[in-house]
Amino acid sequence: HQRPHPPTGLLDSGFFFCHGHAWPSPKALQAKYIFIGHNHPHIEIRDRFGQAHKEPCWVNARLVQKKMKTHYGEAPGALPGLVIVPAFNPLSGGYSLNSKEKEGRTKALRLGYRKEFFLSFKSKPRIFLGPIMKCADMKSAEITLLDGTFLGELKKI
Repeated sequence: HQRPHPPTGLLDSGFFFCHGHAWPSPKALQAKYIFIGHNHPHIEIRDRFGQAHKEPCWVNARLVQKKMKTHYGEAPGALPGLVIVPAFNPLSGGYSLNSKEKEGRTKALRLGYRKEFFLSFKSKPRIFLGPIMKCADMKSAEITLLDGTFLGELKKI
C-alpha cells in the first residue's frame, strides 16, 4: 500500500526525494543526495547545419552553502548533492538548459512564470524552477544523457 507524501519530500535510506516545486523539509540536509523533478531538463544538440535536437538529461549539481543558509539557517558542513531527474515520458516536454535562442524567456513569460526564476549567464537565457534551484550551482552542474553519455559541465556545453 503506497501513500502520498507531502510536497516537502521524503527521506529514505539516506536519500531525499521531492517533486521540487516547494522547499524540501530540513530532513533533506541529512541525505547524501536530494532528488527532484519539476524542471524536465533537456540539452540542445545542434548539428553543423544548425538543426537542433533536444535530449532529456540528468543534472548533478552542488548546493551553495551561503544560499542554503537563507532558508535553512546554519546548514551542516557537507551539503547533499542535488540530482535533477529528467522526465522519461517524451510527451512531458522540457526546457533546454543550454538553449541559445531567446524563445526560452518569452515562452516562460507567456506561461506566467515570475521573472526571478530566470538566470542568465553568457547571454544564454536559462530557466530553473523551484526554490531549491536558487541554491544550486548550475554553472558547474554535470550533465548526463539518458543513455549514460557524460557531457560535462553545463557552462561548457
